[in-house]
Formats: sequence, C-alpha cells, structure tokens
Amino acid sequence: MDKGSYAAIFKAVSLEDAGTGSDGAAGWQGETGTVFAVKILLTSMTSEDFVRNFRREALLLGRVDHPGIIKMHHFGKSPQPFMVTEYCEGGNLWNAVKCEEIKAAKSDGEDSEDLVGVPKDMPLLDIPAIAMDVALALEYLHNAGFAHRDIKSSNVLLTWCPDLGRVRAKMCDFGSAAPISKMPRRPKKNLLGFSGRWQPVGTMLWMAPEMLEPPLEGATPPVGYSGDKVDVYSLGIVLWELMEWRIPWTGANISKQEVIDSVVGRNERLPLPSSCDKRLADVISAMWAASPVDRPDMGSVVRTFEAVGSKWDDAGNFAKVANRAAGEGEALARALSKYNAEQGNPLKEEDVGESSVEEAEAQAAEPEEAPATRAASGTDAADAAVAEEAAAAAAASGPAEPPRNWFGEVGAMDVEEVRAKLVPMLYPHMFASVTSDADTKRLDEQKAELRELQSKAVDLRARSKLDPFAAFTADAKGREAKRLDKTISLAAAESEVHAWRATRDLLREQLAEAEKQHLDWRRKYREIERKR
Repeated sequence: MDKGSYAAIFKAVSLEDAGTGSDGAAGWQGETGTVFAVKILLTSMTSEDFVRNFRREALLLGRVDHPGIIKMHHFGKSPQPFMVTEYCEGGNLWNAVKCEEIKAAKSDGEDSEDLVGVPKDMPLLDIPAIAMDVALALEYLHNAGFAHRDIKSSNVLLTWCPDLGRVRAKMCDFGSAAPISKMPRRPKKNLLGFSGRWQPVGTMLWMAPEMLEPPLEGATPPVGYSGDKVDVYSLGIVLWELMEWRIPWTGANISKQEVIDSVVGRNERLPLPSSCDKRLADVISAMWAASPVDRPDMGSVVRTFEAVGSKWDDAGNFAKVANRAAGEGEALARALSKYNAEQGNPLKEEDVGESSVEEAEAQAAEPEEAPATRAASGTDAADAAVAEEAAAAAAASGPAEPPRNWFGEVGAMDVEEVRAKLVPMLYPHMFASVTSDADTKRLDEQKAELRELQSKAVDLRARSKLDPFAAFTADAKGREAKRLDKTISLAAAESEVHAWRATRDLLREQLAEAEKQHLDWRRKYREIERKR
C-alpha cells in the first residue's frame, strides 16, 4: 500500500490456516477474514541500527493502548523484521484532504442547502473531531512519557468507527518516537570543518525550529527543550493543513533551506485564515512559539478544542461540514477507502525481495551513515546548502594561501615513504573529525568506571574467605565489569568504523580529483602537440 524511507506497508487478510514461517514455527493467526496492515523493514535497511529502531517502534506500540493510536497485534523477525497492526481503510489524512470524491463540490444539487457558502474544495470531513482525535492521542502519549516527534498529516490514518458513528483518526509510524527528554544535539565542527554524526528527526515542513537546528553539544538548550513541545508545534502545522487543505510552505515553491531560514532565522510562520476563530487562532499561534517553554502543553490544546467545538471559523463552514459528515459518515468512509485503494503500489521488487546473506552481513557490519553522506543524497539538504554557500564565499574571497605541506620540503620523501605514511598520517585527523568531545568524554568516564569496578571486584575476592557475602558481591561486580567492558569495546569499534569510512570517502574524493586532473592534462598535452 505504501513505502517509506525504511519500511513498506502491505494490506493482508488473515487466512483460516496461518501455516508455518520460514523457520518452521507456526505463523501468527489473526481472526479469519480480518484485514490487517503489515509493516516490513526494507531489505536495504538491514543494518543493526535500523533493525534496532524497528524493534523499538514495535515495543512502544505494544505498550500503548489508546483508540487514537493504531493497535499492534504481532511482531516478528523472520524473514525480515515485521509488525502486524490494525488496518485503517480510509488511508492517511494527507491524501484525504486532496480526495476529490469527498469535496463539497461533489454535493452540488438539491440536497446541498446545508452547505451554502462552504468553499467547493473543502473536504467533507468532521475536521474538528479529527483534530481532537489526534490531540487526545498525543496527550495520552505525552502523559506516558513519550513523544511522537514526526507528527504530520501522512502519519494520521482515517477509519470508520461504528461506536462513534463517524470517521476517526489514529496516529501511526512511531519510528521516530522516543522518551520526552531524549532530544537531538548537533555535534560541533572541529578544526578540519568536519562534524560527527547527526540525523535530523522528523519531516522538515512540520518540524519545530529547535528540531530544524538543534542545539550544539555542550551548549545550553532552549528552555523547555523536550519532545512533547515538538509535537505541539507540529500539530499546529497539521491544523493549518486542515484549514487550508494544502501542503504547508509550498505555495511559493520554497526550498528546504528557505524553510529553515524562514522558521529559524526570521521566526516566520504560516499565515492563518482571516476567518479563523480567534480562540483557535490564538492557540495555534502559541503552539508555534519560537521558545518551546512558551508553547502550551497538549492538555491545554485539548481544552481549547473542547471550548471551540466545531466553530472553527466565523462563517460556520466547519460546523456545516461536520453536520453533513455526521449524516453521511459511512458513505464518506467508503469513498475514502476506494480512493485509498486506487493510489497504486509504490514498491519495487528489490525493496522487499530476498537479499543475499552477503549483502545483509555487509550492511549489518556498517553502522548508520554519517550526515555528510545523507546531505549528498538529499536527505539533509540544509547542510549541503550551507556547504555550498561556504564554498562560494571561499571562491569570492580570492585564491587561498598554499596549504602547509605535511610531508616536509618537496623531495624530502621518496614515493615509497609517502605510500607508507600517507594513511597513517591522515587517519588520526579523520578519527578526530567523526568523534565528538562528548563521545570522548563519555568513553573516558566509562573506562574510569570500569577500572573502579575491577578494583572493587579484586578487593571483594580478597575478603571472600572471611566474608561469604563478599564472594557473591565480587561475582556481581565482575559481571557488571564484563558488560561495561563490552560496551566500551563496541563503542571503540564503532568509532573506528566511522573513522575508516571517513578516511575511505576522503581518499575516494581525492582519487576522483586526481583522475580529473590526469584527464585534463592529457587533453592539454594533445592540444599542444597538435599545434606544433
């Protein structure tokens, strides 16, 4: 049905006999004939980091229980990590607001007197109720100590709810969810201009200012820097979508860097409709406050929604549409279901096909890519734009001074010495470029803790002949020391992987430059030779 950056979503029907899995174990059995959604990790995303994040998402979904959050029924690991969740036949809110079959224009005729004055492109959904569904789900999630961190219209699913007699909303895609206090930091750049790993969290058009440019490591974060306030900001963007029925920030064909400049640099926000109810406009403006501490919590947002009800605009159009949606709920649900089914399959065979063991092992051996790689591929265009601006500024300032020759005077080393010393001289600089001060400090603290544990274990073993309880404590300290030693070894190995990857990438870039220079000079040589 859908494909994201790291997983694919399938529609599946539970059969009478579930059969057995590839490992011979009995497959999970849902109620016969029930339709489910199956989320499967793409074969290109089998590294340890992606598998761990996918498992963490499944664990969180298994712990929450709220009607506004999709329910997970089963999690499996073979042949690819997957989870089975409830199926929402209405598709996502992003597509629903664009669905022509549920626009007010389709209701023109004798039975449209109740929609007089309603804009023709307004979707016939109970928008205030849908917004309340999402807000209540987020309030529940925040009270449980978690934040979604990627709230947007495409992560809100719609389904018919017989108990409510209307289409209701459910939040999905908890791949970015984390404890409220867990927030990203940007690593500082070192003298070489390199920074460590940093992956933006969320989707740019819906991201809060502090997520577009998180605080640097070691810097004081903004007051109230927490995941729940990020969700509050993003929900404000979704509310804007529900009033304007279009994608945010795209009216002027704006670039990603311009969004960052506008939201972070100039503190600009999307314009609210002039007809918007003042109470609603005030709360949305507060949800978009530059400082997280100035934004309301989700409980305050819910109370405002309760006070406003369906009176979202001065003309009463939202109330009119809500009344129409209440009378035609099942028909609207069927139209959304049909539209959702017609969206086509975005998948390719290689996305979820069987990958070779060698490919899986190679991917699992490499931790997550550094941000520089992501920027080059378009995931983080902001960093790439900054790099381009820096390069342009350097070019405008005139020729730079010749770089210091690390190999001494020309002729002081022969080719064999250069070959032997090039990588050993380069590597320490690359290691420093991908290792932040915070990582180094953390590793030093862990090593000090390990030495203390080992020392305590030795002392306790020496006392064990006179004190029987000391032996048990010594064993416990020994096991704790082994676990910490493994953690330190893994962290050190991961740093080596990143450093050698950075070294490899730099040498590849230099090789490409050497190839270019070689071809250019061969061309010049031929031109000179032809003129003789």
